[in-house]
Amino acid sequence: MPAISTATPKVDIRGATVEFPARRGRTPVRALSDLGLTVGEGEFVAVLGPSGCGKSTALNLIAGFMRPTTGSVSVSGKNVARPGPERGVVFQDANLLPWLTVRRNVTLGPRLRKESATQYEDRVTEVLAEVGLDGFENHLPGELSGGMRQRVALARVLVNSPEVLLMDEPFGALDAQTRMVMQELLLRIWEKERTTVLFITHDVDESLLLADRIYVMTARPGRLKEVVDVDLPRPRDYALTTSPRFQELKRHVLELIHSESVRAAAQV
Repeated sequence: MPAISTATPKVDIRGATVEFPARRGRTPVRALSDLGLTVGEGEFVAVLGPSGCGKSTALNLIAGFMRPTTGSVSVSGKNVARPGPERGVVFQDANLLPWLTVRRNVTLGPRLRKESATQYEDRVTEVLAEVGLDGFENHLPGELSGGMRQRVALARVLVNSPEVLLMDEPFGALDAQTRMVMQELLLRIWEKERTTVLFITHDVDESLLLADRIYVMTARPGRLKEVVDVDLPRPRDYALTTSPRFQELKRHVLELIHSESVRAAAQV
């Protein structure tokens, strides 16, 4: 297993266990068990594992949506106690407000914080251009494709200039071609912004294309199985997926995932 950097991490989960209490006579469910995970400043890290292994639970801990039963979660050296604008979250569902235009959806955060338009308008224009939505500012979500709605969701987070970008299978509901376009868009944005990213996915190819490192998790209760360093050159695009090194890494990660998927299936 590759060594993890000893430098102070941007995101640090230490010994996190999450146990959901028993309901109606059922036994408690342990989602995570003694999970350790770090993300360095400006690093792009993917978390990969079988369904139900606790990937999204780990992201929710960092986002501040829930607290660990035991263990600690910190961002920039500060304990995470609640959600905050320095941690932006993009979900699989864009979760846009259908009665608001693209621009009004994107500016929701600054407006809720009661910032004046002069504080954020330049940034809004920049971000909309960055995600390829200039010209669509006055469209409603119902007038957009699924991929464009995800662009709005991404822009809504980026306009806040978060220190950490948390992405929970953001392209999982998109068709294959749109997903490819969105992956390359995210790569271009990350190359420019170098925001710290934690990306949850179940797709091996996606994790290898995007990430610097991959945390492979075990079946429930989720623990760290292996850290895979993705030593592929940057900048990246889809041409890289046919390279011998990409295929070598893919075989290794698939072997790790397969054994855990078999274990997860046996739990059902």
